[in-house]
Amino acid sequence: MSRGWKKFIYGVFFLAVFGLIVWGFYEIVLKPTPTCFDQIKNQGEEDVDCGGPCLSCAIFHLKPLQASRPQFFALAGGQLAILAEIFNPNPGYTAADFSYQINLYGRPHRLLKTINGSSFIYDLTRKYIFGADSNLGKDVIEADVSLGKPTWKSTKEVTKPNLKVSSWTTEITPSGIQVSGRVFNGSILAASDLKILAFLKDKFGRFLFVAQTYVPRIESLQEGSFTVVFPRDNFLEQNTDSSKTDVFVNGKL
Repeated sequence: MSRGWKKFIYGVFFLAVFGLIVWGFYEIVLKPTPTCFDQIKNQGEEDVDCGGPCLSCAIFHLKPLQASRPQFFALAGGQLAILAEIFNPNPGYTAADFSYQINLYGRPHRLLKTINGSSFIYDLTRKYIFGADSNLGKDVIEADVSLGKPTWKSTKEVTKPNLKVSSWTTEITPSGIQVSGRVFNGSILAASDLKILAFLKDKFGRFLFVAQTYVPRIESLQEGSFTVVFPRDNFLEQNTDSSKTDVFVNGKL
């Protein structure tokens, strides 16, 4: 073999070795670790950045939560209650956590207050989010609500609680109207973060006011008591039909 060919073969060999060293250094040190956010289908995903080790591709096709225009109820003493209905139109997926913001406006569309909070909602269900203020009842003429991006979970990962308001009474007391009752937890696990809304209505079934109370925990197959206290107000006391009161409970396991 001629000396020139030997030099050529040696050169190719050394280039190959050098290339392997560079490639190995890149793979071990420089190459970015595949993630579920790199816009590359590179780790067994069903589609780009979803499926396989990443979030289910179905999550990227879920419909947004729907929020009604907030209703607000005001009393002569300035107390204000705000209510918005939320709907989750997605079968099989729970919004395990989402933020919300309620803006209250006076004239002329002047922002008076913002109420921030967080909540959750199960698949194909409706629920209320509630806000209140003790002074702005005479000033608020408009309200809107916006929802943050939810954290979605498959219903296979989330168990709905079996909660039922077993009984309640509406009484007018010296300190105002009170709605008292009991909630039964028919779930196999303890229920927590229970929010109980009571709606006062007149004899025609028209909403007069709404208030909320909180029960931190009810054990499995147990009952817990609650009392929702309304502000003192002559209009409420004169027009509330105690037989028309509605009570709603929401909680999680």
